[in-house]
Amino acid sequence: MQTLWFAITYGDGALTDSFSKKLHYSTGVFGLGRNSPVWNLWKKEIISIYPLVAERHKSLLHLAEQTALNFIIHRDNSLFARIDPLFNYHCNSGGAIRLPAGDVVAFTVIPVRRIGIIHLANWSYYAKKYMEENLLFRSGNYLTREERLPVIGNASQ
Repeated sequence: MQTLWFAITYGDGALTDSFSKKLHYSTGVFGLGRNSPVWNLWKKEIISIYPLVAERHKSLLHLAEQTALNFIIHRDNSLFARIDPLFNYHCNSGGAIRLPAGDVVAFTVIPVRRIGIIHLANWSYYAKKYMEENLLFRSGNYLTREERLPVIGNASQ
């Protein structure tokens, strides 16, 4: 998947081959200081690649910002500090479960650990699964019945 993202954006070649094999960072959860040089680097990269992705594979346009950020990260690792992946846990890959006491944990890591930030990625496709598995913040108890039913009734499985 990441090979496709990089190839569409940067073409086939050594850069795509190298970067697509590295750890991929999600723009779903991250933090940067207000004065970080990354903001300007990221802006320039997005301006550069957005038209290319729009022309080459419009259905992946929503990933242009994420691909640009990963390009910057892999080009200069000194600009970033890695955090525990459980602070941006992608539940679309599975492995998360809500315990009776209320904590959501990753059961695919040993020891089983609490997930810091639950990333309900690809909501339009997985909403029904997320609701059935009780993964929403506070179990989704803030949603009205009407807000829950359309998702459960219409979401893809």
